Amino acid sequence: GAGGLFSMVYLFNFCSPTPTKCKDRFVGAMEALEVMGQVTETCEILGDLGQQSTTLVDTFDPSKGVRVTYFQGDMCQNSENPVENGSPRRVSFKLLCGSSEESWIQKPVSGQITKCLSLIH
Repeated sequence: GAGGLFSMVYLFNFCSPTPTKCKDRFVGAMEALEVMGQVTETCEILGDLGQQSTTLVDTFDPSKGVRVTYFQGDMCQNSENPVENGSPRRVSFKLLCGSSEESWIQKPVSGQITKCLSLIH
């Protein structure tokens, strides 16, 4: 992780389950606690691989990129927005096409129930 003894990491695999189990399941996307560089068993399922959708970021310009969303994650608890409690988590990955000079850029994860991570290349 990025500095410190503890951090949250996001593991995902677009074509097959994550290589690490969360709650004894291989999943499409998960959030896990990392301690001193090691992923622990403390995790939340953000989405199931079998519950995936892929859409264009911009339906009028397919060259901008795609959005991959996983649904049916763990139930949300203790959300800052109480309306979200009891709803299944989901996560979206926005894969944006950049110029050929750009290397991979990661933008922060946002939201409570729906997390969104943007990757630009």
